Amino acid sequence: MKLKQYLKKKNYLMQLLLTIAGFVCIPLIIMQLLMMEQSTQGYSRLNEENIHENLQESIDYFTRQLEKMSTTAIKVSQDATIRKASKKNSSDYAVYEAALKIKEYNSDDWSVGVWFYESDSILFNEVRISPERLYEMIAGKDEQCKRAIEDFFEAEKNTRVASTAEYAEGGDAVIVAAKPVSFVSVMEKDALVFFVMDQETVEQELYAKFNDCSGVALLDADRRFMVRSDDFSIEMYQNAGFQKFLDSEEQSIYATTNGRERICIYKYKDVVKGYTCLVSLFENNLQAHLREYITNIRNILITSIVLMLLLLALTVNINYRPIKRLAKKHGSKAASAELSELELLDSAFFAIDQKVLSQNKLLKHFIISDLLTGRPVDEKQLEESNLGKNSYGSVVMALEGPAITSIQSGKIIAAMKGKCGCDTYITGITYRPQILMVCVLYGDVEPEHLKDLAGELLKEITGHEYGIHCGNVVEHITDIRNSYLKTLTNTGENDGNTPELNSAVAEAIQKFGESMYSGDADKIQKLLDVVESRLATIEDSDALKNYYCYKLMTVYFANAKDSQNLKEEMARLIAFSDTRQLFVMLRQSVRRLCTMLNENEQTTANKLSKKLLNYVDVNFNNQNLCLTSAADYLETSIYVVSRLFKEATGKGFKEYVTDKRLEYARELLETTNYNVSEISAMAGFENTVYFSNVFKTKYGLPPTQYRKKHQE
Repeated sequence: MKLKQYLKKKNYLMQLLLTIAGFVCIPLIIMQLLMMEQSTQGYSRLNEENIHENLQESIDYFTRQLEKMSTTAIKVSQDATIRKASKKNSSDYAVYEAALKIKEYNSDDWSVGVWFYESDSILFNEVRISPERLYEMIAGKDEQCKRAIEDFFEAEKNTRVASTAEYAEGGDAVIVAAKPVSFVSVMEKDALVFFVMDQETVEQELYAKFNDCSGVALLDADRRFMVRSDDFSIEMYQNAGFQKFLDSEEQSIYATTNGRERICIYKYKDVVKGYTCLVSLFENNLQAHLREYITNIRNILITSIVLMLLLLALTVNINYRPIKRLAKKHGSKAASAELSELELLDSAFFAIDQKVLSQNKLLKHFIISDLLTGRPVDEKQLEESNLGKNSYGSVVMALEGPAITSIQSGKIIAAMKGKCGCDTYITGITYRPQILMVCVLYGDVEPEHLKDLAGELLKEITGHEYGIHCGNVVEHITDIRNSYLKTLTNTGENDGNTPELNSAVAEAIQKFGESMYSGDADKIQKLLDVVESRLATIEDSDALKNYYCYKLMTVYFANAKDSQNLKEEMARLIAFSDTRQLFVMLRQSVRRLCTMLNENEQTTANKLSKKLLNYVDVNFNNQNLCLTSAADYLETSIYVVSRLFKEATGKGFKEYVTDKRLEYARELLETTNYNVSEISAMAGFENTVYFSNVFKTKYGLPPTQYRKKHQE
């Protein structure tokens, strides 16, 4: 019976949940089960396509480098300083200038050299050398490699590229690109511009595109290795099956055994550019990735099923709780327990609507109060409350007499609406004895008529006569303060105050508030003296003086930032007995506050520097670390962060972070077996090639050679 009643109460929710389960959740689960096998096959195809796409990008990268070399060769051939050294009888100084000039065409990826045919001399690495010395510098002591490089330089092709990867072991091979140019005419070939590139630069770019690869290689159109990692041995290259694989236009994967493990070699051959790119991956790693992919799909599927079932089981209770709480808090106490959830909601929302209406009225009273006391009011909030929207004008009246109850206020507001069609708000102002009545007019009504009408209604409803002082009619509700000030200046008999005097006092208080941010006690106290002198000119109106005193304290407390004893200061100042005593206490308070602010400013820079250094030391290997993120952490600007960092460390922000990352990468190279790409990412570098270059610049060796040397 209890279950039936429970389901009956939640009939609407149960129907909704069954609809969701029947038309959304169950078909989704079935589709996931049917597509799991296809997703696995699709992953295998996608993985293969990604590998071939990366191989193609690797060839494109290498050929782009060659294109850059061609452009550089033309610039070298047109350089007047280098042309001077082409003659056989050129001076040593001309050769020296040319060598320095050639250095400007070097880049992080290659070194430039020039072979002058007429003098049979070569400018390379800032010196003049002989051809035999060049062969030795490029090929080392390997005679076979020397002969190959010698044949390469003496060949008659216009554009040629060669590599010592066929003969070198490990990562010591270099790639040479030669571009014949002429310093005399188009027909003559009197010079040769050549480029020497470290094979490891291209090899690292290839490794960066693949995860868990065991080896990479790049072959030219004549099947010679341009780049060859250790896994691509000469014996494998001479294998008949491997040669057939290279010749085949259709076969893109070649499986072989490397010791105890089987590897898969993926090929991409670019017929137009004449290069073939290869990458080898361990078969176990490929299968492990596939198993991991299938496991992830299975886990996601099982998790989604469990979550859906839990959500279906708990949604009734979760969705019913807010309904029950709303009904209990806002609904009718006499509501029957047999009501459905929709009926309970309807009852609760009706009660909430009534409270919102009353709170909206209260909000309008607060807005009116803010306008009259001079505090800023949000224009957007004013528009949302529809206060004075499309009105003819607004006017304020100050009432002197007994307090008005909320019931009496309601009757007065309704009577004013019926008599002259205006919206009326009756409110009180802190520190003022008057009751204020604000009328928003929607037609041309004379203020005197409103004043007489309000007097009659007040006497009729409350039974008392009230003194009424009426301000000017203003077109916009935000200008009603000017009308209020007029009622202040007319509340006393023989009052000689003028609107100009009131404006002067308000202006002096505003300047005093703005000066608080300077922290200059003498300047602030001078402006305080101005306020006191302006207040002294107000005659026979103690109420107005007190109003401005409280206004002065409001401005002071609003601008007295970072004061730990603010509450004590407020209690001390509000207890003033006369105006003179208040200004004496204010001067003492200003002196204490400025002293404290100046002490805080002296220690802020040191605190920020320590906080900044600690933040960088913890997050240096985060790739997102930059000046902007550090500035956001400290809640300041990037210029402040840059200055603080330079003062604290003597280095720029980027230089300091790069040194921290390189030191961390060096420790990983010495103590772990991670590959260079992984270490680059772990240290916080986004690009492996950039990491290798900056590492080589600081430690003299590329990362791979540094590890080998340390292990030896």
